[in-house]
This record gives sequence, structure tokens and C-alpha cells, in this order.
Amino acid sequence: MEYLQKITFVLMLFNGFACASNDLKTYQLQTSVIHLISAPEHHYNKNIVVDGIFIGFNQNNLFFDAKHAEYMLNAMSINILDDSDDESLTNSSCSGEWVEVWGTFIKTIDPEISYFKGRIVVDKMILHKNGKTCWKRIKPSFLDKAK
Repeated sequence: MEYLQKITFVLMLFNGFACASNDLKTYQLQTSVIHLISAPEHHYNKNIVVDGIFIGFNQNNLFFDAKHAEYMLNAMSINILDDSDDESLTNSSCSGEWVEVWGTFIKTIDPEISYFKGRIVVDKMILHKNGKTCWKRIKPSFLDKAK
């Protein structure tokens, strides 16, 4: 019986993972900052969920861990794109926190000359410390508008 309860819990958890911030988008992959840095081509144009330390300063980055964030080691981070004018992700309560990011990983415009090979168009961020949403997209992203 305990085995059945565990299976049910995992299925419920997976079902929650597949739900999107706007209930129309599904998220295909849970990954890590390290995987996005080391093999970006495997993640391009996928809706992903990834954890990290978010720093909203000058440019929004999601870092692998607190030390890399503290020293602003951008090579160990992924750029987060907030493409809206009215939703200030930089100054949100997410900044400086360990977060779960839901979004779409896209190729940078010119990955040959940038150390960022991809970036995340963010849909929402959830704080790990309390499970609350600290930022959520209100209007469709440029990716959603292009569909």
C-alpha cells in the first residue's frame, strides 16, 4: 500500500510540473544551470524549469550557486530575459534569492561571440524559501506573440 501512495504522489507531482503559469504552456524539462551552460543545444526552444540564485543587477542572471552569484561570475550563470516594459524583474523580491525559474530557453542572437549561448525568457519565478511566486509574467512574451 505504501508503494501505491508513493507512485500516486509522484504522478501528482509530475502533473503539477506539467502545468504552466498560464495553463496553456507545458514545461518539457527540469534541468540545471550547469546543463544549460555545458549543452545549450539540447535545450534550445524548450520550456524548462531550472533552479539557481537569481541576481537582478544590470543584467538578470541565474547563477549555479551562492558563491558564483556573490562574485558575479557570469560564466557560471544563464542570462534571464524579461522582455516586458512594465514588469520589473530586476527589482523584484526574487533578486538575491534561491529560485525556481519557469521559462523558455532560447539561443542568443550571436552565440559565437557571446559567452551566453542561450537565455531564458522567464514566465514565472518561485522562491524556494517559502514556495511563493515572487514574479509572474502578466502579458505574453515576444515568443508567445510570435505563435
